[in-house]
Amino acid sequence: MKVLIVDDEKPVRDCVQLLVNWEDYHIDRVFEAEDGYEAIRIIKEEQPELILTDIMMPVTDGLHLMEWIYQNKIHSKVITISGYPDYEYVRQIFVQGGVDYILKPIQPAKLEAALKKALAMIDAEHIEASLLSEVSAQNQKDSVFYQIKYYIDENYFQNLSLESIAGLFFLNKTYISRTFKKMFDTTIVQYIKNVRMKHAKKYLIRTGKSISEIACLVGYEDEKYFSRVFKESEGMSPNEYRRQFKPPA
Repeated sequence: MKVLIVDDEKPVRDCVQLLVNWEDYHIDRVFEAEDGYEAIRIIKEEQPELILTDIMMPVTDGLHLMEWIYQNKIHSKVITISGYPDYEYVRQIFVQGGVDYILKPIQPAKLEAALKKALAMIDAEHIEASLLSEVSAQNQKDSVFYQIKYYIDENYFQNLSLESIAGLFFLNKTYISRTFKKMFDTTIVQYIKNVRMKHAKKYLIRTGKSISEIACLVGYEDEKYFSRVFKESEGMSPNEYRRQFKPPA
């Protein structure tokens, strides 16, 4: 983790450096800037997670620095250090997203408390970002499998197989089979068969097409194989199903 200390007085920067055992906070790089202008350059180059800045500085002061950080959506946490206990300064600091406000001379206990507060916020944001990333990855994965399901629904009459679908979606056969079963509580092969049988029953009831024609329409080139699959699925042959369920003319 990186920290930037911004103060036009070098003794103050040295004091902050010496008051904190940075390794205890997993901070491995500490940068310094003597005004807001130099701080902006370092922020752009190094992207420190934490910034400790004075308010009153030449060239570009702490409030202008914080305004720049806020406007540019920089995610660094900012702790301000000032010798002026002015309410308006404090108000502006928190309006611009500051984490805490420390008065000079710096008291070690208050500096430590401010650091812990800022680092807790950084850790919370990292956890949230990680969770959002996991959710995004999961949603992306789910989206692919819903696309596969939709593809089967729309192309059941094609020569579909686990191998052809895995190739079409650039997925491993074992992975696609296991994940599809987990998401939809059925295998891809069984789902293809279920969709085909659903459409076959519609053709049997709603049309006068032959069994051979219906077999082709739902993705089976072999009428006998289609009839065998249909009987295994529905407990009766296609002709028996038609006789039982087709409304009279």
